[in-house]
Amino acid sequence: MQQLREINFGDCLLKTRGATLLSEVLSDEHEALEILNLTNNEIGPNGGLSLASAMANKINLQSLLLDGNQFGQECREMIMEELRLFNLEHTLGSLEEDDSEGEEEYDEGEDEMEEEEIDTEDLEYIEDDDECAEDDEETDDAVEDAEQEIMPNRNVLRSEVTPVEAFCRAEQPTLAMFEEIDAKDRTAAFRNYLNGLPGEFYLVYLVFAILKCSALSLQSKEALAVSDDLFADALKYAQDKSQVNSVRNFFLIQLCLLRCEDKSFKPTYDPKACRISKSTH
Repeated sequence: MQQLREINFGDCLLKTRGATLLSEVLSDEHEALEILNLTNNEIGPNGGLSLASAMANKINLQSLLLDGNQFGQECREMIMEELRLFNLEHTLGSLEEDDSEGEEEYDEGEDEMEEEEIDTEDLEYIEDDDECAEDDEETDDAVEDAEQEIMPNRNVLRSEVTPVEAFCRAEQPTLAMFEEIDAKDRTAAFRNYLNGLPGEFYLVYLVFAILKCSALSLQSKEALAVSDDLFADALKYAQDKSQVNSVRNFFLIQLCLLRCEDKSFKPTYDPKACRISKSTH
């Protein structure tokens, strides 16, 4: 089995748990592996990061196929960064087909259909009221006033985004965005938001939240404090999930403390600010 050269588990519904278990097996064995196909397996971010980390000793790897899973954009970037550490980024196949994005688009489509259905019902309701207007003008006016009052509120509920969510979703959030987050306990605000995410996305969003807060640490002591608190959370989570190497290496690359094989790589966040933020760890 140590001479195994190809593994094809495409369309096998391994999911995140199966991918994580497979990663544990591959981490220290099967160094002769050349092809790994895990396409269309509903693997989430944690599973993807574990697999990327498990490729560290696969010097003969030629093809790593992970398309059709549920990584999300940020996790795909982390997978690529991890593979660059081992000079294996060229082995990674296309990640354009991402079910997590597909599901989101599908949900949005359903929302649009619901809105269209609601709008149609509202129009029919208004038409019925117009037919009855000659008999009761006061009732018609009341319905119109109610529609004007309810519709804006419904739209607000659909588009409401909390300050901490806006911060975490922004590619390069500003200090002003950070200061909009509940000043009573910003760390708690971040934790509440992150803990409310699906488990498979928790680590990815947590890591990027740390980097985003760290990048503001030269401007804000509070941003530094939040970054430290979240970093402690990430360290504990990585230890519990056996992903310390993946998380550590990603941070080191972003801090420009670990050489990236991709010479065109440029850190997304301010390395100087992030280094100061993490200098105590």
